Amino acid sequence: MPDPVHPPPPEPPLRPCPPGRVPSWLSELLDHPAISPGRVILGALGLALAVVGGWWLLRPPPAPIEASLPRADAGPSAGPAPSGPAPAAG
Repeated sequence: MPDPVHPPPPEPPLRPCPPGRVPSWLSELLDHPAISPGRVILGALGLALAVVGGWWLLRPPPAPIEASLPRADAGPSAGPAPSGPAPAAG
């Protein structure tokens, strides 16, 4: 005889319902009256702009101008031979 005060629990469904297209936390966030989709898009664009600006500020500096100048060899043929008497050893 079934108990009238405590009915048996309902049967669980055979398989779970398919998930919605939008996660529940996102739909709750977008349903909030103070947050509109335009505000969310503007916030995402502002965040992207801040990341790109920070990346630009942290880039390595360009090579100094001295790096593009020609260099002289430090070997024995760096210049013409001196014309004159050889220095005295001493």
